[in-house]
Amino acid sequence: MSAVNNISIHFSASDSEKARFESELHEAIELVKTWWGATFEKHIRVVVVDRASGPSMALLAAWSGQRGYMEFVLATVLRKQAAIIHEVTHVFAPNGNRLLAEGLACYAHELLGGAPAFPNFGSHLHKLAGIVARPNLIVRLDAFPTPVRLSHPELNERNLYVAAGSFVRFLIEQFGLDQFRRLYALTPLKPGERIPGDLERWNIIYDKPVTALEALWIAFLQEDH
Repeated sequence: MSAVNNISIHFSASDSEKARFESELHEAIELVKTWWGATFEKHIRVVVVDRASGPSMALLAAWSGQRGYMEFVLATVLRKQAAIIHEVTHVFAPNGNRLLAEGLACYAHELLGGAPAFPNFGSHLHKLAGIVARPNLIVRLDAFPTPVRLSHPELNERNLYVAAGSFVRFLIEQFGLDQFRRLYALTPLKPGERIPGDLERWNIIYDKPVTALEALWIAFLQEDH
C-alpha cells in the first residue's frame, strides 16, 4: 500500500507497474478536478483486485455510502485499459440517474484523454452510438436510478454505455456544460435511495422534452462526423 496526501492505493504488482498506475491515477484526479471541480475532499481509497476480468467500480460504492472508493481489475490495469478517468468522475460527480452518471463518466473519459477502455476502447463515442441509437432508447434509460444497471432488450451493456456517453456529449457540446450541470443537480445521488428524477426536469432545463432532445441527438448522429 502507498499513500499520497488523501489517496491510498492497494495494488500487488511490480514496482514499475505500481508507479505507472499511481501516476495515471493522480493525473486523472487532477484532470477531473480541473474540469468538473474539486467536489470531493475526503479520503480516496483505490483497490486493484487480482482477477482475470470484470468491471471497475466507484458509482455503486458511492451509492452504498462509500464515496471515494474505487476498484479496478488487475488484468485490465496491466493491459493499460483501465477506465481510470471514468471511475474518478464517479467519485467527483456521482448521480442518482444512472443514464446521466454513466454518460458523464464515459464522456469525461473520452474528453480528458483516458486510456482505450470500456465501453468505446478509444473509438469515437458518436460513431459507435450512430449504430445503436434508436427512438425511445434515451427515454427508457432515463428511468433507471442508480444503482440499477442500464438494460435494453436489444442492446448489451457496452452499447448502452456508448449511447449514454454520446448523448451526454451531445447535450454538453450543443447546449453547454453549465446547462448540463443544472440538469445533473436535479438528481443528486442519495446513498441508499433510488430516485432517477421525473421527465419534467428536461423541460425545465432545456425547454424541450427528453423525446425532442433524443430526436435531435439521433439526427445529429446521422450526419457525417
